[in-house]
Amino acid sequence: MLTEVLSHPEIDASYLYLILIMCRKFYPCPANGTCDWVELTTPVLQAGRWYATNQLLPDGTQIIIGGRSVFTFEYIPPNGQGQISLPLLSATNDPEEDNLYPFVFLLPDGNLFIFANTNSIIYSYLTDTVVSTFPPLPGNPRNYPSAGSAVMLPLLASNQFAVVEVLICGGAQYGAFLSENTTEPCSTSCGRITVTDPAPAWAMETMPIPRCMGDMILLPSQDILIINGAQAGTLPKHFS
Repeated sequence: MLTEVLSHPEIDASYLYLILIMCRKFYPCPANGTCDWVELTTPVLQAGRWYATNQLLPDGTQIIIGGRSVFTFEYIPPNGQGQISLPLLSATNDPEEDNLYPFVFLLPDGNLFIFANTNSIIYSYLTDTVVSTFPPLPGNPRNYPSAGSAVMLPLLASNQFAVVEVLICGGAQYGAFLSENTTEPCSTSCGRITVTDPAPAWAMETMPIPRCMGDMILLPSQDILIINGAQAGTLPKHFS
């Protein structure tokens, strides 16, 4: 089952707020069946969220993080806690709003790795505490609209899943969105960090070509496949 929150609000203004707080679900069906998204009347989000990130939690609930000018998170289904402030989001906001669609990974210890713009933390949603703060990733912004991509590298049973690495690549140069620059080359840089290291630091690598708006896929071989995207410009798509 897939869950989606919000939609692009290029619609009648009277429906805008409702769209921003609504959820949709998709239940897969056989190849000969008819599947479609189902728009739910309940639950609804407690804040209108456009460009938020969903992360499934061990108990089956989802944490919904961020959104345009929304520096909080909440849960679906609602658990009575309401919206909870996440200072990382307000701290990483800039004139381009490069903290949208934050990268979020559930770690083996149950905490969350959250990355926005160039900054990242490990966060305990159970205790509402920042467990670790990492040095900024060098270079350009990495989140929407700069649109880099991120992946958590394979976890290994050989080390009891105790070593966790995150790889973040590409993205548009800062200013490309503000100037609607369609020719500014995207970044060629990748940053890799072991978030479980006692003294974590970013190790920088270089891709063969510039890339933003790419996708990173884990393969059974433990390799990472980077596909799609553009070599210049930024999001939205008509800026690239």
